[in-house]
Amino acid sequence: MAVDSIRFDHIYISVDGYAIPAKDFGDAEINVTCGGDAGETRAGKGGGREVVYKDDRIDSVKFTLRGSSSMVNKLQQYHTNHTSITSLIIKDMNPERQRTWTTNSAHVKSYDDVSVTGNSAWAFTVECIDNFEIN
Repeated sequence: MAVDSIRFDHIYISVDGYAIPAKDFGDAEINVTCGGDAGETRAGKGGGREVVYKDDRIDSVKFTLRGSSSMVNKLQQYHTNHTSITSLIIKDMNPERQRTWTTNSAHVKSYDDVSVTGNSAWAFTVECIDNFEIN
C-alpha cells in the first residue's frame, strides 16, 4: 500500500468544488493512501505458497483543518448526514513531485477534535468508494 505524505504548504484539496484554503490546514502532514494490496503471498506447507486476501484496498486521505476553517462544518455535515462526496481532488503542489489524485465517490469516514500547535483543530479521514485516479 502506498502512502504519500504531503506538507500542508504544498497541498490543494477541493471537495465538491469547494477548495480548502492552504492557510486552513494544520501543521500536520496530509497523508494520501492508495493502491492497497489485494493479498499477500505466504509460504505454505511443503514449500508451496498461499495467497492471503486482505480488505485494505480502500484509498483514503487524512488531513487536519484549523477549527476556524469554513470547511470544518461542511465536512462534519457530510459525515453526520451520510452525504457522499461527488468530487474530490487532491494536488501535491511540490514542484519536484506534482501529482494529482481524483475520485468521484468518497465519504467522510471520521473526524476528531485535536490540538495543533496550541490551536483547536479537526482531523478528518475521507475514504474513497471508488479508488483514486492518479495523474
